[in-house]
Amino acid sequence: MRRLGGIAFLLALLALPARAGLDDGIKAYYRGEFGTALVEIRPLAEAGNARAQLALALMYERGQGVDLDYLEAMHWYLAAAAQGQARAHNRIGYLFEMGLGVAADHVEAAHWYREAAIRGDAISQYSLALMYARGRGVAQSDAEAAMWYARSAEGGYAYAQASIAWALENGIGVARDMTAATGWYHAAAEQGHPFAEATMGRLYAAGIGVPRDPIQAHIWLARAVHHGYRAARKQLAALEATMTTVEIAEARRLERDDGGDEAEE
Repeated sequence: MRRLGGIAFLLALLALPARAGLDDGIKAYYRGEFGTALVEIRPLAEAGNARAQLALALMYERGQGVDLDYLEAMHWYLAAAAQGQARAHNRIGYLFEMGLGVAADHVEAAHWYREAAIRGDAISQYSLALMYARGRGVAQSDAEAAMWYARSAEGGYAYAQASIAWALENGIGVARDMTAATGWYHAAAEQGHPFAEATMGRLYAAGIGVPRDPIQAHIWLARAVHHGYRAARKQLAALEATMTTVEIAEARRLERDDGGDEAEE
């Protein structure tokens, strides 16, 4: 997914220095007890706690424990952003990009994404890269897109890892480097990114950037199928047509041993 989901967003707040009431509220949110979460979070937000402001804003954005209200979400995101919270900058950018509670404005969206990106927020770095790739709110630039993909990828964001891998494989905005591309595809695939998994299957099947290995190709394509990447099903069928029955059996055994991420029959 491109954006942090509600639970992941709140769990990220838990990783920051603790404050009992807020942590209790976030844990209640995680359990789906939004009313309890609101009781804990709102007073802290009103008292100026930036983490609580972020959490309350997200609840308004999602309509969880409160009526969905993008303007109120924007209010609290702006309050948190004023205290330097990068994730608040990210969400403001998203509201402007999608036109939620405000008129859609890609220039504003890019501005807010950049504010979060320069603070090291990997999600925003990826979002800003997409803006450059598409020429939305900024002048189109494959080189700028590749730079921000790379920064986000280094921050561990799987979608950015897959994107910079694609750029490196095809020489889009950056010099072609198949070795580096393969490394980033693998990093994204290890996080369960379906396209990256399918690509690792393609690379192993053809021996591009890695030694040719039909068993490894089968394993990665099966994972991609398991994770819903439809194109991988045809790739897997085509691969099996070139494999021996012994190779297929071994691949499926390894897939079962790896946790059952094998293609459904």
